[in-house]
Amino acid sequence: MTKPVRAAELAGRLRASSRRAAVIEPPTVRSVAGCSIDRSGRAIVSSSSRIALTARELALADVLFENAGRVVTRLHLSQVVWGQEPELASRSIAQHVYQLRRKIERCVGKALALRSIHGSGYLIDACE
Repeated sequence: MTKPVRAAELAGRLRASSRRAAVIEPPTVRSVAGCSIDRSGRAIVSSSSRIALTARELALADVLFENAGRVVTRLHLSQVVWGQEPELASRSIAQHVYQLRRKIERCVGKALALRSIHGSGYLIDACE
């Protein structure tokens, strides 16, 4: 920018720059079968309870809820949540899924199921 600068021009350039740099956040709440993930509050929420999540559980739940009704592979989870190959994150994935499954059950009971699909990955969906 050349000098001297008019105040109105500088203000306009600053507004345009801030619009270009704005980050679009994904929705802060995802919901399946009466169970919601509150990303900003890092919790699973239902009409009757609110269960806090760790950062990894939140990332895992976010991927699973985003793909509700579809199988999410271990490879996808390991890359998105852990940033590693599945062999390195395998035990960690299983442990975090176990903890998340327990928290979901405490939150909504048997209304929502987090299932292991042998040889593929995990599936979250509403129980009938």
